[in-house]
Amino acid sequence: LSRPEIPILSGFYLTVPARKTVALVGRNGEVLLDGENIKNLKLEWLRSQIGLVTQEPALLSLSIRENIAYGRSATTDQIEEAAKTAHAHTFISSLEKGYETQVLLILRLRKLFRKH
Repeated sequence: LSRPEIPILSGFYLTVPARKTVALVGRNGEVLLDGENIKNLKLEWLRSQIGLVTQEPALLSLSIRENIAYGRSATTDQIEEAAKTAHAHTFISSLEKGYETQVLLILRLRKLFRKH
């Protein structure tokens, strides 16, 4: 590279259509993250650094606790802190089973309220 000190994709945003796969590959076939080839990184750590925010939340048929922690081993404090950050802790705590409430129940209640 003629000027490796100059970032190329700083502030880069990308829109990927649904069901499409995208890869960003460097000139030499390398993908670098903070200057480190991703082949040298631990896969579990790398995946923990990547997030996806969709327009429609995808909830699994699990408890609220399991949905918040999905894919990670999180403590109760971390789960509740995430819910507080999302302004959901008070609502979740008001449910009879709190964080152990099954998400399907909430989705059914939501559909019921939409009909009225």
